[in-house]
Amino acid sequence: MTNLKSLIENFNELQALYKLKRERLDNWKYQFQQLEQEVKRLMMSFEQYYEQWGVSEQFEDEIKEKLKNRREGIRLSVKSVNRLFRKLNPEKPLEAGHAAFIFEEGLADRLSINQWKVLKGETLQEPPSNPEKDEVCKESVGDVKIDRVVENKAAKVPVDEQEYFEFTLEQGDNTVHNIIEEATLFNRSIVDELDSAIEAAEKRFVTFMEKGVAPIMDGLYSGKHYAMDLTAELREAGYEQIEKVEAWLMIYNVLLSELQVLFDQFAVTLFAPVVGDIFDEYHHDPIGVVEDFNYQDEQIKEVVRYGLLYKKMIFNQNAFLIRPAQVIVVKNKVQNIYRGAKRDER
Repeated sequence: MTNLKSLIENFNELQALYKLKRERLDNWKYQFQQLEQEVKRLMMSFEQYYEQWGVSEQFEDEIKEKLKNRREGIRLSVKSVNRLFRKLNPEKPLEAGHAAFIFEEGLADRLSINQWKVLKGETLQEPPSNPEKDEVCKESVGDVKIDRVVENKAAKVPVDEQEYFEFTLEQGDNTVHNIIEEATLFNRSIVDELDSAIEAAEKRFVTFMEKGVAPIMDGLYSGKHYAMDLTAELREAGYEQIEKVEAWLMIYNVLLSELQVLFDQFAVTLFAPVVGDIFDEYHHDPIGVVEDFNYQDEQIKEVVRYGLLYKKMIFNQNAFLIRPAQVIVVKNKVQNIYRGAKRDER
């Protein structure tokens, strides 16, 4: 049988743990409510910018066709944003079980107020006079023997904490022990349910950012790179309306800035390696290998896709990599063979 003192300590630890877990789950519920509002704002802003960003007749036919193709890509981004609300699934509740956690007051009611104070090690106080209740209390505390009796209750004389726990249970009656043990086991199950609900909320958030929001960002960055190549090509060719084309292609920066508002609000940041960084299998996803003797082996030659990083506590980590960055890594095979031959000569 578990020592009664240890059992009470476990019960008290669960009180603090429950409050911590409850607060974390409530915070996630609030975050998802805020995320729902932010998605609605994003949907509205993308729709408005798409409607405003028409292709003027002032452009030449060839440029006009290219910009219309770009606008079609923007339309697909708008559709993806509109699907975010369904992926967020706000109707799905973030909640643990509905059973009520047993707090100290509830356990005290099951025992008796005075008996619980003795078990907790609190100062005994003079209870109000109630003969009938006193008789019941005498029967309930008969389960426990206490070595020291407070002689002057009216003076609220404290008893040493260690002495409160120096008692034994009557051999034939384990009522006190059983009540506390059952309450502790029940509370443990509630805390476990909260843990599961928190983990589900965290996975739901990460999945939403990775599978829902990130692909929209990828499409806009892809369009932005195309825009940079197009303007460079037109500038080199001496195109007269280059400034107007550049102004139109600013749509990518505008929409990316709208996404950035969402990222900033929910502590998500881009993870963008620098060309020349050493490959790291945790932070980088290698999607290609090239030879380039201007770089050393394992250096990053190109960043294909940015990663995403969550900067707050999640999954019991202070920060979490939602997805790694996709990179092209250098591997100079010929150089390695040459170095091997040199070692063989020695």
